[in-house]
Amino acid sequence: MKFFAHKLGVVEATMVYAPTNEYFFAKNGDPRQIRCHRNQGGRLRFIDGHLIVTGQDAVELPEINARVALIRRSNWPGASEFTQAAMWVPIEDWQAHKWAVNLNETYRAIAYDHRVNGESNNSTEVVLIEGTLNQIILREHRQKNDPLTDGHKSEIGSLVFTYSVRWERWAKDMWAECRDPRPPVY
Repeated sequence: MKFFAHKLGVVEATMVYAPTNEYFFAKNGDPRQIRCHRNQGGRLRFIDGHLIVTGQDAVELPEINARVALIRRSNWPGASEFTQAAMWVPIEDWQAHKWAVNLNETYRAIAYDHRVNGESNNSTEVVLIEGTLNQIILREHRQKNDPLTDGHKSEIGSLVFTYSVRWERWAKDMWAECRDPRPPVY
């Protein structure tokens, strides 16, 4: 089992050629192809609830035109290791796990455009939740009629209350609008 070193930069690439059943070449827009060995492949999973690791699970080489996520041996284009993968996983694994790279980043969800039966109720913005992604997930995971999702609706008798939600991420001394950072529901 190895830590999937996503902070070094994950490259999404397409498998283009497999001269043997031990390695293949992938391409990501750079004119040079990236060599990936079977033993560098694996499946992603979490340990300790937040660390993304890849195991030496039996992973078949991808089919031609299949997408993979990989980490290069070197990010310096002049190095010979730039065209070699240190590890790779099927793209589906990366897409299902990549949200976790932001677990320690600070986010907030803000409710605005409050309405009662479709009529504007007030222009006040309300912070619904704020904290690290990890804290937010522990308190409010995605759910049916999620109060942290845009267009949330509550009904009390004949009254229908709705509001819009805007997500923001703390970045360089200011809030920047972003998508809902919580993991998708599977």
